[in-house]
Amino acid sequence: FFEDYKKRDSLSGILVRELGITAQQGKQIMVHRKTIQKLSTNMQASVALLKNLKHLCLHKQQVFRDRMKKCQEILTPLQVVKLLLWVDDNQEMMNSVCP
Repeated sequence: FFEDYKKRDSLSGILVRELGITAQQGKQIMVHRKTIQKLSTNMQASVALLKNLKHLCLHKQQVFRDRMKKCQEILTPLQVVKLLLWVDDNQEMMNSVCP
C-alpha cells in the first residue's frame, strides 16, 4: 500500500501526512514492504500446498477405508485382524501400492 506515498489522496499519502513520516522512513518502509510481500506470497503458496496435501490425504484415507470395508465383507474376523497387523508391519509396501 505504500507505493503511492507521494499522492496526497492515496492511503500511503494520508499516512505520511497524518503520521509525519519522513522521506527516509518512507524508504525504509518500502524496503520492508518488498520483504513482507515476498513472505506473504510464500505463505499463500504454502497454504495452497497444505490444502492440496490435505485433499490428497483425505482421498488416500477414503480409498483405504473402502478397500478395508470390502476385505471385511469377504474375510473372517481373524483374517481381518491378521490383515491389519500385516498392513501395520508393511507400511513401505503399502505406501508404494496405495494411491
